[in-house]
Amino acid sequence: MVKRCIALVLCGVLLAACARDAAPSAAPEGTGGPDQTGGEQPADSSSATAESISLDLYSCCVSGTEMGIWVALDNGIFEAHGLDVNYTVLPPPTGLQAITAGDVQIGTDSPGSLVNAVAGGAEDLAFVSGNVSRPVYRIMTGAGLDSPEDLRGRRIGVSGKWAAPAVAVMNYMDRELGMQLDVDYETVPFRTISDILPALEGGVIDAGVLSTPLHLQAEQAGLTTVVNLADTFDEANAWIVTSGSFAAENPEAVTRFLRAYVEAMGIVRDDPATAIASVKQHVEGISDEGAEVTYEEYADLMSVDMSVQALEPYARYTDNPAVGEVDLEQLIDYSYLEQLEESGFLEEHGVELQADG
Repeated sequence: MVKRCIALVLCGVLLAACARDAAPSAAPEGTGGPDQTGGEQPADSSSATAESISLDLYSCCVSGTEMGIWVALDNGIFEAHGLDVNYTVLPPPTGLQAITAGDVQIGTDSPGSLVNAVAGGAEDLAFVSGNVSRPVYRIMTGAGLDSPEDLRGRRIGVSGKWAAPAVAVMNYMDRELGMQLDVDYETVPFRTISDILPALEGGVIDAGVLSTPLHLQAEQAGLTTVVNLADTFDEANAWIVTSGSFAAENPEAVTRFLRAYVEAMGIVRDDPATAIASVKQHVEGISDEGAEVTYEEYADLMSVDMSVQALEPYARYTDNPAVGEVDLEQLIDYSYLEQLEESGFLEEHGVELQADG
């Protein structure tokens, strides 16, 4: 039962893969390393003195949403909490398929993909922590559009017709402007989010949904932001997923992971230099400016909290009628975070679960 709720995506193909319901082959494994940034050291943990637990962990994309995972990998935090982590990147839907097959145990994944998987018959998937619950995208244009209302009658490029960026656009246009897809505006799906920028520059579309730091390239090309969707409505983004059977059989592994993750999120919040160093380590070719802007865009949005409201856009804007039968509340398992709250661990690391409503 949901008892509580509240309120990091980057450039490139992998980011778009995280937003889509389907994607190509997985990216190379990430690598962890010792803290070389002078950042906060992992706190002492009783888990570190217990027998180490092996854990296959994945991210759904190479994106600012993954800063907590990266900081934990790069600064020995998983090891400090008694976990021997094997890390990889598995774009949707391969991550959820791997969890179902038992090839990985925990990961960050697209909540929209999980909702659709459950609608398709998957029965053993659950969210055990939030991560980011805002759509970190911008609607950008080079067509001289000055206000959101000017999007009426326009063609808006998105990475996937029903993927997270498109859902964010539809949610905003409907709830804020009262505009309906294919009546008041049109979306034009592209294979990846990086394909949208040249289409914008070439005038193929009137506006496009871009992520950070891709929007920096757009600004350099003279494009402007019409709407920063991160400032609008809640939309779950790369939450922490596991299988119910793994959690039931290995509750200590889930608890250790969440302890490490919460600690790493605290470092992201309090030590920008360490977090930015991890972004630069894991995002190939990113500039110093891009890494800094990625941190600025995502760090303040990171939270372990989960809410049905943040999942609802995926049930409202979809071409899968079976999604309407999914009980979104039953997908959220707060029990592990509540145990950490009761033990005082969350408070120790500056985290307070927010009361429902």
